[in-house]
Amino acid sequence: MCGYPRCLEYARAIAEGKSDINRCPPGGAETLGALAKLTNKAIPPPAEDCEPYTGRKIARIEEDICIGCTLCIPPCPLDAIIGTAKHLHTIIEGNCSGCELCVDHCPVDCIRMIDVDVDGSFHFWEEFGDDEVARWKNLAQRHFERVSRGDQVTVDSEQFTNLKSQIREAVNRERSRRWKQANKKAARLQSARKVK
Repeated sequence: MCGYPRCLEYARAIAEGKSDINRCPPGGAETLGALAKLTNKAIPPPAEDCEPYTGRKIARIEEDICIGCTLCIPPCPLDAIIGTAKHLHTIIEGNCSGCELCVDHCPVDCIRMIDVDVDGSFHFWEEFGDDEVARWKNLAQRHFERVSRGDQVTVDSEQFTNLKSQIREAVNRERSRRWKQANKKAARLQSARKVK
């Protein structure tokens, strides 16, 4: 949301005087105040080119629209999207931070940002737990190291088991949808034959 690939790059830009301190919508007034104090600057208004933060979201792929182009996979800094060319993709929901970086890369507009209700609270530090943030930092670090080496995504065995389960659920949803469509078509054909 700040225009940088992750918080580390934004922090470096602030430290080097290349960016102002008002580009973290999820951090809100608390982060802005802390950055102002840390940098000995006056508190500026939020950056106009940053979208306002409206609460925690998670990405969801509409599987009946997904064409399997894989264009959404590279921009995800947490490797939260899985799928291969010409096959439907799905989101690893526990890894998705709701950064929305995947949305603009989808040519068929099949990625939706879904609101996540966290006790009715929409304040960054209350919504994201320390363990979750630490895990995301680890995932982001692994992602950037992997990309810099040109490696493919790798997962450990526990993660792989979870991925298989999520993929199976996504495939079952798509099969169910197609089965319902096929039944409706068969019913229409049957009805048309009776009319003749």
